Amino acid sequence: MIDSDLLQYVGEYILKWETGKSITFGSEVCINDILYRAHPFYRSKSPWFDYCYYQSNRMQYKRIAKILTFVQINNEVSDALNIASGVYAICICATDYPMELSVLVKSSFLSLDEDGKSQYTMLSLHDIKGPAYCIENVVDKSVDYNYKDCSQVFVVDSLDTWKNKF
Repeated sequence: MIDSDLLQYVGEYILKWETGKSITFGSEVCINDILYRAHPFYRSKSPWFDYCYYQSNRMQYKRIAKILTFVQINNEVSDALNIASGVYAICICATDYPMELSVLVKSSFLSLDEDGKSQYTMLSLHDIKGPAYCIENVVDKSVDYNYKDCSQVFVVDSLDTWKNKF
């Protein structure tokens, strides 16, 4: 089942609450020979949400994003949004470039609103630059924590970026 906050985002920002408009959701997309998956109950087992590096032409550095679903935007919806029709990824994007913690691990924070809820973004598949290898922060809810703790992800660079450092 798709998260209710995500459905709220789709209704409000993509469909603009207009009746008769529709989009198609998808759980897998292949970009540059890399398969990205995003599904709350993948293959009837458990959630699977891939991460990616993304960079729009207005950005100087790549950032990471958690992919929640893919949507096919038809001409009617794309005209209302003033974007090209096609497939887009709905993501929770990082607030900044991953900060280095060690030679192998970086850290970043996914975007939250003032109430601690995830902020969604629709990314063009052209802005997805490659996979990101991320581990979400595991928060023990029995101790003091804040929403930023819950949005933290640890990023491990690909082997090619660090293999010659040792």
